[in-house]
Amino acid sequence: SNSSSSSSSSITKRVASVPPTKYSQIRHTEEDDSSGKRSNKRVLRLSPKAVRYSIGCIFILLVWSTTPESTDYSNYDGDSTQQSVSTTTSMKDQRTERGLLRFDWTNLPVQSPIAKLMVNHQTNCSLPLGNYNWRKKLFGLGSDLHVWGAALCNGVEDGLRLRTHNPWVWLDDENCGAPDESTMSCYFPRAELQCSDDDRTTIQHQQLRQQQPSSNSIALNISNPIRHFCNKTKRSPLSIYNKTDWRAAGIEMLFSSVSPLVQQEAERQLRIVFPPHGVVPKDLITVHMRWNDKKYENKVKNERETLEAVKRIRIARGDNLRHPVSILLCTEDPKAVAAFRWGAPSNFKIYMDQFYHEMLPHQPKDEGVYNKVPKMSRNLHGKTGLWALGSLLVAMEANAYVLVLHSHWSRLMNELRKNVLNPRCNNCTLVEDVAKGKWSEW
Repeated sequence: SNSSSSSSSSITKRVASVPPTKYSQIRHTEEDDSSGKRSNKRVLRLSPKAVRYSIGCIFILLVWSTTPESTDYSNYDGDSTQQSVSTTTSMKDQRTERGLLRFDWTNLPVQSPIAKLMVNHQTNCSLPLGNYNWRKKLFGLGSDLHVWGAALCNGVEDGLRLRTHNPWVWLDDENCGAPDESTMSCYFPRAELQCSDDDRTTIQHQQLRQQQPSSNSIALNISNPIRHFCNKTKRSPLSIYNKTDWRAAGIEMLFSSVSPLVQQEAERQLRIVFPPHGVVPKDLITVHMRWNDKKYENKVKNERETLEAVKRIRIARGDNLRHPVSILLCTEDPKAVAAFRWGAPSNFKIYMDQFYHEMLPHQPKDEGVYNKVPKMSRNLHGKTGLWALGSLLVAMEANAYVLVLHSHWSRLMNELRKNVLNPRCNNCTLVEDVAKGKWSEW
């Protein structure tokens, strides 16, 4: 009893309480150790509320450190998902990644009645194949794509599924190689030869054609769309549509399923044009100026008319003209670039189309050369075709357009605007035609 009492009394504790803080209590303890020396210890004791608060902070820090960088949606005007006409969600709310186009152009369902008819026709395997040969004379890419749509219209009339197979100046040799059965398959894989026997049938046609070159029953040719354009189709239930509607539907069909090669080229250009992440300004206006090699067709070579058209677009959508605006300038002519920059107000933020930079070092020195870009494409083994298609999809990131509609390239933009963009954004786009309708369909 005495030994236990003495051992317990050998260590005496004196506790001095300190007023507690908001979240903790600190107690100052003095005790004698076995050597008789006195030591001071401060003991921090957290209250239950402080424990909960600390655990919460640690959890938030852990979540924050493992969450990927968030995406800024405020500058997008599109979506990268497949949508139907009845979609009510804003296009810009669907955009999920930086550096991607607003649409996945490899898989866009067609919307217009004529485009649906064309898709059904090209996938009707009970119909024979019909050849269409590209024109031997060099023409622009926009012109060639429009003629393809007209040839398909004739194929519908003739009861033949369209197939193109001869060399095409716009086909990128490096990425596409030599065409075997269809020159369209590298850029537009679902445009032609959609039936399982088409490859075998094509080879048989080629062999029989060599053996019987005078036979008209083998590998039939589709009638020339320049000389003959869908007369029977005009008397069909779809006769309310004119040539412009048919050509627009042909372009809609082509661009409803571009190849991954074209999509990737467009996204490469997107990140270059809008650095560093390819984020498209939400106020973007695409401006197409068709100068130099179209001088025989293009009478509009006055930058003031183009700038006035930009102003009309801004007024129509309620912009404050004193505020900055983003412009994507698409042209092949350095003189057009210089004129537009010289005349543009100081609050214009001008982005240059990447196609302009790609083709500039390869331009012919002779400014009088007509339709110089196809000649350039031939010299570059078709690389220009891939550049141009990528550039076109980047231009379609805008919701407002200043175009020159006697140019086939401007018409392509306008057709994609009407047949692809508008059905998916409740007719949200605007357009100004600098040519003011002074052009006619061929």
